[in-house]
Amino acid sequence: MYFRGGKGGRVTGSVTAVQLPDVPCAGVTVRATAGTVVLGDASVTATNGLRIAAADVPLFLPLANLNALWMIGGTANDHLEYLAYR
Repeated sequence: MYFRGGKGGRVTGSVTAVQLPDVPCAGVTVRATAGTVVLGDASVTATNGLRIAAADVPLFLPLANLNALWMIGGTANDHLEYLAYR
């Protein structure tokens, strides 16, 4: 999906850490669609990253590439949606 100079998508939930896709950007807005996801680097676990719950407001992060982030969910149903801006 593309939006006004950006690219959006969804990362399927996983109980093991997964790297977000290779999307060059200037920043990204992320939100959990259900449950809670945890964002971090390649060493992220369910207890050591930035926790984002579905009830939280979308979060903007300045990044050069979406693949700098890894995520892990509490269950396989805890998905992450993103909108990367160029």
